[in-house]
Amino acid sequence: MITQVGRINRYALFVSIFWTAVIACAFGWLSYQQWNNALDVARAEARATFEKDTLYRKWAADHGGLYVPATDRTPPSPYLAHIPERDVRTPSGRLLTLINPAYMTREVFQLANREKALVRGHITSLRPLNPANEPDPWEERALRAFERGEGEISGLQIMDGQRHMRLIQPFVVEERCLKCHAFQGYAVGQVRGGVSVSVPLAEYLGFTGRLVAGGAAAHGIIWLLGLGMIEAGRRALSRSSQELQKSEERYRTVADYTADWEYWLTPDGRFEYVSPSCRNVCGYTQEEFYRDPSLLERIIHPASWQRYNDHWHAESATGYPEPIDFPIITRDGQERWISHVCRTVYGGDGTVIGRRVSNRDITDRKRAEDLLQEQTVQLEQEVTERQAAQESLQEQAVVLEEEIAERINAEETIRQSEEKFFRAFQLAPLMMTISDIEDGAFLEVNDKFVELSGYTREEAIGATSARLGLITAGDRARFLELLAREGRVSEFALKVHTREGRVLNCSYFGELITVSGRTRLLSIVLDVTEHAQLEEQLRHSQKLEAVGRLAGGIAHDFNNILTVIMGCGTILKMDGTLADRQNEMLGQIIRSAERAAQLTRGLLAFSRRQVIKPQNVDLDEIVRGVQKFLGRVIGEDIQFKSIFNGAGLTVSADSGQIEQVLINMAANARDAMPRGGLLTIETALEQVDAPFVKSQDNAQPGPYAVISVSDTGTGMDEETLKRLFEPFFTTKDVGKGTGLGMAIAYGIVKQHNGFVTVVSEEGNGTTFKVYLPIVEERAAELAAGAAPAHPRGGSETILVAEDDESVRATVNDTLGCFGYDVILAVDGEDAVAQFAARQDRIKLVVMDMIMPKMSGKRAYEEIRKLKPGVKVLFFSGYTTDFIRSRGDLDDGVELLNKPVAPLELVTKVRELLDSAQRPGEASP
Repeated sequence: MITQVGRINRYALFVSIFWTAVIACAFGWLSYQQWNNALDVARAEARATFEKDTLYRKWAADHGGLYVPATDRTPPSPYLAHIPERDVRTPSGRLLTLINPAYMTREVFQLANREKALVRGHITSLRPLNPANEPDPWEERALRAFERGEGEISGLQIMDGQRHMRLIQPFVVEERCLKCHAFQGYAVGQVRGGVSVSVPLAEYLGFTGRLVAGGAAAHGIIWLLGLGMIEAGRRALSRSSQELQKSEERYRTVADYTADWEYWLTPDGRFEYVSPSCRNVCGYTQEEFYRDPSLLERIIHPASWQRYNDHWHAESATGYPEPIDFPIITRDGQERWISHVCRTVYGGDGTVIGRRVSNRDITDRKRAEDLLQEQTVQLEQEVTERQAAQESLQEQAVVLEEEIAERINAEETIRQSEEKFFRAFQLAPLMMTISDIEDGAFLEVNDKFVELSGYTREEAIGATSARLGLITAGDRARFLELLAREGRVSEFALKVHTREGRVLNCSYFGELITVSGRTRLLSIVLDVTEHAQLEEQLRHSQKLEAVGRLAGGIAHDFNNILTVIMGCGTILKMDGTLADRQNEMLGQIIRSAERAAQLTRGLLAFSRRQVIKPQNVDLDEIVRGVQKFLGRVIGEDIQFKSIFNGAGLTVSADSGQIEQVLINMAANARDAMPRGGLLTIETALEQVDAPFVKSQDNAQPGPYAVISVSDTGTGMDEETLKRLFEPFFTTKDVGKGTGLGMAIAYGIVKQHNGFVTVVSEEGNGTTFKVYLPIVEERAAELAAGAAPAHPRGGSETILVAEDDESVRATVNDTLGCFGYDVILAVDGEDAVAQFAARQDRIKLVVMDMIMPKMSGKRAYEEIRKLKPGVKVLFFSGYTTDFIRSRGDLDDGVELLNKPVAPLELVTKVRELLDSAQRPGEASP
């Protein structure tokens, strides 16, 4: 007993120690939380002070600073001397000086120090203008941390012998800050410094100390109450332990661990002992039988009570009742079978002192016997019924198979229908939602809604479109009114605002549906933003097509005029009797005509109606060749500077067209610099990667030759940049610009498989960059020996058919100057008649492609019938694209586009005549 009581005492001691530890931990946690609360409150006050100072600074920065009277306290700031309007004088003569946000904040901090305010502030920077803004060591570490990308920094520090909560946040340079700090080299987005705030902790810690003292008293009282309760429990457990020891000594001889339910009944019906196994058999405990001995009679099954009673009073020949089996009702209401064996117990004097009973649970055996009997009977019935069942089994199997098949088909149809709707709903390329018709809350949204709106499915379901900000309340009210009036909504124009702030132009369709017996709204929203952009692109393409048709329409007549000018000029230039001044003026006429021809080709190239004639050329050489002409374009008040790559940039290009691009860009730069400036043209080699070319139509990554055209002019705003390459768009006054210069340049570059980028800012000039693909072959190697010699003439007879009288006379004079015998025809029919009359003499036919009465193609077909091997050279003032669209140009047929330079015509004529010579035949 002493050992058991000792264990109880030790347990009470351990519980007391544990209770003391719990109270100590609770008090420590309270103290720790109060300390942290004091720090958080001080930090919050420091942050609020910083936000207040920041708002003052932003207000002052938004208004460009503050003017105050210049006094000894607020003298003019030497750090704002670079601002012209730092000091102003009022009409009354009073001098005012500009106080910028930093100056103002520093004055406020100094005022707070003079007024002995608890919270201190300090402006600081790693590059201070004012020595007063020099950082202390703690501030310097914080500023270094800001440069590494960290944000707010706070911590404890001893200042003036007291603990302070210090907090600092960075100042990030904004556009409005550059007025005063741009000269320091700062740019928008850089960290310029910060403002530190220091809050003394004395008041907060004093309040926290009082709270902690009160908590200590409360925890002490709770601790004492707990110790008293532990002592009371210890005493109660000691008394119970003594009683338990006596009980164990009384029944030690009884077998407590038998599997059978054993008990000993006294003659008066009380239980002297009940084995613990009674609970496993009947569900009742020993104590219940001790308290209520009649419980034994109540658990015997009513149907077996009489037999049990007879057994209890019977004696066998041996003096022992025969064993019997009977059911009992357990505590949980189950029926269990026991095998009951008992005998009378006699005392030493022969008196009956009770009866010892052993009950064994035979429920499993009894169930097995009953099951065996049932199975036997069932087997007999099955054997009897099997014959009858066998007869109907076949019919039932057929019916069952049909029912199963029908059910499977119905379930599959329902499953497929639900799956199709779900897949159609989720995978639809349109935004689809199902919502409550009353409050508009989303019940389901599809994947396209999640993709376009930016909200997750979890965020959207349960919310309304108005709460998410997708549509306005006015739009919702209008389509609900339309839905109520017509029962459905179709093609309702709607603007949807995404989570990222994008605005989508959409077409809304809505209809009422029934889901689980309730009316819901099925909404379908089609994003037509891209469709609208495509319509805009179509209008742009139609505008380009109109320009192209206009260009093609005027090309024929204009090229005929230029052919005459260039032809007559070249013939006059060949006359050696002209004076030098006349030769110079004649050269100007010919060059101007060539420039006019380039302009026509550029206009046609812009509209994609002119087939360019690219050759592998050195881009630097093209720029060098056009420099002199550019000097005349831009005028003397604009400086011209060229920077060449030097390594040679070989591109496949039509030199004349690229020159036209440079001329147009130079003219644009000239107009942007009315008071003079600097025009810079630079060539370079750039490697363009895949991400960059994604923004360019049909561009491919790789090496590009780049021409940069930069000016120091007025620059362009964003709206002008968007429309820069539109045909007929111009910012010049009426009569001073056609609006085609940049559009032609853009079309030429695109036709060379290149692209153009523009960077411009109002007041800071413009830079155009023309990207042309690099080719592997060197221009110098391809051009070796390319310079043609002076064309060689001849004495052959040539038939010339041209409906334009001026062009016909010019071609006649040109060929005649080189010794050829020329026969003239005014149209296609005349050409066939002239050839038929002199076919033996005519070695070459030169004719216009499009002529009245009979086209050049038909005339050539008639001539070939008369002489199949005759050579022909077509020329035309119409574009190659136009001629091919008519089907007038066969493969292998030579065609010269007007205007035709005389030397080019003579060279091509000689080339065709030489190719027609049979081996061994000399030219006449």
